[in-house]
Amino acid sequence: MKKNSIYCTTNSNLMRNTLKAFVLAMLVIVAFSCSNDDGGPDNPEPEPEPVYDVYVAGSVSNGTNNVATLWKNGEAQQLTDGTKNSNAKSVYVSGSDVYVAGNVNNGTTTVATLWKNGIAQELSDDTNNASAESVYVSGSDVYVAGYEHNGTTTVTNLWKNGIAQEFNGDIEYARAFSVYVAGSDVYVAGTNRSSQYATLWKNGVAQQLTDNYSTQASSVYVSDNDVYVSGWDYLYEENITEATLWKNGEIQVLSNDSHSNDAAFAASVYVSGGDVFVAGRVQKDGSSSIGTLWKNGVEQRLNDGTTNVFTSSVYVANNDVYVAGTENALATVWKNGEALRLSDGTNSITVESVFVAETFE
Repeated sequence: MKKNSIYCTTNSNLMRNTLKAFVLAMLVIVAFSCSNDDGGPDNPEPEPEPVYDVYVAGSVSNGTNNVATLWKNGEAQQLTDGTKNSNAKSVYVSGSDVYVAGNVNNGTTTVATLWKNGIAQELSDDTNNASAESVYVSGSDVYVAGYEHNGTTTVTNLWKNGIAQEFNGDIEYARAFSVYVAGSDVYVAGTNRSSQYATLWKNGVAQQLTDNYSTQASSVYVSDNDVYVSGWDYLYEENITEATLWKNGEIQVLSNDSHSNDAAFAASVYVSGGDVFVAGRVQKDGSSSIGTLWKNGVEQRLNDGTTNVFTSSVYVANNDVYVAGTENALATVWKNGEALRLSDGTNSITVESVFVAETFE
């Protein structure tokens, strides 16, 4: 009897231990399986793929008026009903919000206007003509640069969150075409005085970039504390207009093979990965306008001269270079030199600005 009792007890313990081992093994298998299903270290979840949306601002004629228009990935959205003349000059995307700067004529006065997600906000009243030319978003602040006639002369305006700041001081005539914000510093590029001198404002203080008149600063970009301004310079005696890039106030002529009666213009500058991209155009001896992209000063032509190309804006995203403009009145974006059409040539078109926004699916 005692021997049988020992045997039964031992057998019972063995069964319990075997059951415990089996249950433990199953728990390990289930845990391992769950960790794989949840994207564990042996089976990580894939990173979301970025999506790049291409926004272009401009205007399309309806036969009677220009209509401010925003294209997203080639699809056009009219920003007004077309009953009054309107123009879209600049586009900027911040998060899910799309900002467009431009102007709308109300029948008597041209009003500086900012659209946010298609909803218009008037920046100026209808007392004097005004235009919003450029928009930039920094954090929660929205900056718009442009100009307004004050009843006596045209003055440069900077609107911050809808509040206008006249900052050209004693300058008799000034217009702003581009705004860029770096930290707490606000840069505005444009022209001043009635003779038009290319000018850069930093926090409202003007720096004249050239002593030559009939010049313009068209775009400003700041990278690693370096300030880049694109535009053009005019040589009166030679009668040459030169596409120009200023870096920290030092001039670099981009179209340095110009001859008398030649004209070249730099419309937009963008800096990416240490490379400096400038979009513009070159016209020689009254010939067709040649769309041009300069990368670190090296010229790349977008057309062969048998068509007229006017470029207005350049943007770089994911190592792809986008240039916006028109070719024979066709709204066009060139991506790495390849033309992508936004219109079919039925209506007159202007293209002013391109912005590429990165999102994740």
